[in-house]
Amino acid sequence: MTQNADLPTMIKNQIDAVAAFTGVVAKDVGRIVVEAQDFSVTSFQQNAELMRKLVGVKSVSDLIQLQSEHARSTYEATVAKSKKIGELLTELSRDTMKTVAVGPEQASTPVKAPPVANRLEAAE
Repeated sequence: MTQNADLPTMIKNQIDAVAAFTGVVAKDVGRIVVEAQDFSVTSFQQNAELMRKLVGVKSVSDLIQLQSEHARSTYEATVAKSKKIGELLTELSRDTMKTVAVGPEQASTPVKAPPVANRLEAAE
């Protein structure tokens, strides 16, 4: 009888956990999408500007210099944006695991692992 009485509470807790998990994922994925979209727009604008400049090139050395500058700036922008997206993905995984591991009501507090000595004693 006790198990049946606890069933509505357990279901409510599970629904709350799913809602919290969904909220965390939606927020973090939304931030990742915004960064990726920003990178796409910026990249397109830089490539369009390169095409405009290429039309006005008068010598091979100017062409090589223009392409080298563009390649350098594109590489730096790609590395910077990749680092930012990587940080956001790390934050997403951390927030997701924290929500799954401790439940929605405790997700705002950091999860602490027990000291190694305690884990070793428990294993024995």
